[in-house]
Amino acid sequence: MKEIAIFGAYCNTKEKLAALERSITQAKSLNLDVLVFARYPIPEPIQTQCDYYIFDKSNPVLTDRALNHWLIAHGRRINNWFQDYGFAALEQITKSLGFIKSLNYDIAYWLVYDVDLTHFHQFRSQCLELLVNGNNVVCHLFYPESDKPPRGIDGTSIGFKVSPSYDKLKGTITETFYRDLISRRDNFISEDFMEEIFRISEIGHYVLDIKPNLPATLTSTGVRKHGDIPFELSKTREYFYNCNVGWDQDKNNVNVLIWNIVGYVQNITFDFGVDFYTLNNITSNPISFNLDYKPTKCEIVSINDEIVGEVLDSEFTELYWDLFKIENV
Repeated sequence: MKEIAIFGAYCNTKEKLAALERSITQAKSLNLDVLVFARYPIPEPIQTQCDYYIFDKSNPVLTDRALNHWLIAHGRRINNWFQDYGFAALEQITKSLGFIKSLNYDIAYWLVYDVDLTHFHQFRSQCLELLVNGNNVVCHLFYPESDKPPRGIDGTSIGFKVSPSYDKLKGTITETFYRDLISRRDNFISEDFMEEIFRISEIGHYVLDIKPNLPATLTSTGVRKHGDIPFELSKTREYFYNCNVGWDQDKNNVNVLIWNIVGYVQNITFDFGVDFYTLNNITSNPISFNLDYKPTKCEIVSINDEIVGEVLDSEFTELYWDLFKIENV
């Protein structure tokens, strides 16, 4: 059986390229062929790691629509504003399925470029069993909030039986249909669109009861999602899993919020580009403080007087402070 991993990508930052390269490496280590479908050109050294590389300069982002992916943490609402890129991402699915159908692939795993594949073998086993036994698609629901019911189909990881899936889906994922559903439904998102597409195409999809452990690590802008600490920053993750830097709408300055603390933290030193900042005698959980300046980066220099030297955010642009905000709830 011929299998391939497809990574949909728009990698216009160093962080995004690093995430894509990590995903390619993980997929190749599992003896999977790799196709990268890119809407932004990637460097030649990364191209050569792929079996196939498609660059499609069209990028039909709905610039007239803004969405907010937010999270509540310790009484604070962490906002991530972004343009509606859902259709642009999902359109890559049918285009890439058509390409690999011509190459006689049987099974395709559609993945967003920044998905962590550490536990991919479990999802792969489920897909192979279910796709061999009569299903054309294996997918899972989207959970916008951990304490709320799921909605729609999560587009970060989907397993396809290539030929029947392409035959059913071609011509259904269109901007006209997407905009039509937007106009008729409140709070419509791309996950709702994918659910509707699977329904009307009669594609024969199996929805997993439990969401696979394949977390996406970045936001659409290449920034850490809700302050998540990437797995490769292992020294920082010995102490905490989330460190969010955002514009505090209540105090009109920059807030740093640290939570999911898993180790004893007495002191932390940051390099914020503009200045070094040290917190001593820490007793609070979560850890929260405000800055009277806008940092240009965020590096954990040390924790408990031990050198860490891990960069969480390599840069902050002016646009960042408009998109990433935090407020009381």
